[in-house]
Amino acid sequence: MSEDTIRLSDLVPMHGQLIGLGPDLKAAAYDLHKTVQRLSDYYYVAKGPDVPSKICWLGSVSNSQPSNQRHQIDLGMLNRYFSNWASATPPIGPDFDCRIEGGFERVPASAIYLSRAALIDWLEAAGIEPPQALLSPLTTSTSKVKAPRTALEQREMNSVKLLLNTAFELLHAVSQNGSPLRATAAKMDLNASHGLKAKAFSELANMAGIDMKLNVKTISRYFPSEDELEDLKK
Repeated sequence: MSEDTIRLSDLVPMHGQLIGLGPDLKAAAYDLHKTVQRLSDYYYVAKGPDVPSKICWLGSVSNSQPSNQRHQIDLGMLNRYFSNWASATPPIGPDFDCRIEGGFERVPASAIYLSRAALIDWLEAAGIEPPQALLSPLTTSTSKVKAPRTALEQREMNSVKLLLNTAFELLHAVSQNGSPLRATAAKMDLNASHGLKAKAFSELANMAGIDMKLNVKTISRYFPSEDELEDLKK
């Protein structure tokens, strides 16, 4: 299984552990249920309920390779899965109801897989903060040892490189005599929230004709809060 891949059955325990809920897996599942509901609210009307196969797919309990059987997973199925945790007996979670070869079949949730990177992109495009479990370096729900997640770390590094290159290009553009960007840059509030800083940064880059390839939500993750900035300066 690749470092980008996570079993659906591991998501709730990992989420609970990372947000401090400990053994209260039903609460963790409820939180993820609300996240999927927000995804559904955003995508259902525009694109329908189906979850792209690059994001979520049926494999097998022992292998993350997509099944040869024709299958379909939608947001409603994911929502029911997280809702069904309410009547489950932790630490064993519910099974997953999947459409396979035109009919519904109940399969172990450990046979359903997610791409962390693809799901993060999908969430961020909808303006939803990804759960920490998708960014976590933990290997499984039972693991207590952190291991490096090379693919995700590289993704983060690529974002940092894009931001630094954009900042460099912006400095060059603003420094030009007569640049209309100077007046706009001068109005930027250095004490604004990281979200507003990200919005202003993106707008300034657009004015300079720089294609950042990053949305405001992603950019805001790299602007520290006031408290974080104080810690970074120590």
